[in-house]
Amino acid sequence: VVNHGPRSCVHGWNRAAEVARGRILILNSDDMFAPPNWDAELLAAIQNAQKSIDSDFVLHVSTGSKRDGTLMTLPILSAARYQRLGYALWPEYLSAYCDDEFTLHAVKDGVVINARHLLFRHENPYLGIGEMDEVYKRENREEAYTVGREILTRRQAAGFPPLPWRGGGSVTTASSAQRKRIAVCAPGSLFSARWVVNS
Repeated sequence: VVNHGPRSCVHGWNRAAEVARGRILILNSDDMFAPPNWDAELLAAIQNAQKSIDSDFVLHVSTGSKRDGTLMTLPILSAARYQRLGYALWPEYLSAYCDDEFTLHAVKDGVVINARHLLFRHENPYLGIGEMDEVYKRENREEAYTVGREILTRRQAAGFPPLPWRGGGSVTTASSAQRKRIAVCAPGSLFSARWVVNS
């Protein structure tokens, strides 16, 4: 998928989600490393929550962050959730705070499935793990945090209004019969792609 929009992870994820044909979308960064049998475990968590794979939900997994209990830094959502919203992550964000809105909005809507027993290891140089590069520097520039805080404050106060041109879920997607079970949407390079192709 080629992202012809602004150079940001949020636009990359949204562009990938737009064409994905999975029933579960994982917005993976190239610094996330999944546990063994991650795909079967995610499907089991949905079943244990007595949810249909085609219902509106997000999965809350652990990433080893201090905020694991309150923040979903690895957004995992059903295609039905994407359809309802009309986007994967709110497109105004440059990077910072997009996961805060994703989490707060899902909690507000009551669609969170607890799967925090699964650890998707987050190797981010800003957490003191992983290698610093130009992508990390760009996505973590001060402007992204300043803009992100303003957007989150404004949108939370307004109750997270939907996209006006999509009406919060009027997008057309493939039928369930045409969908694969899980699609991984990952902007940028993927040095950790082995956990996707080996499952």
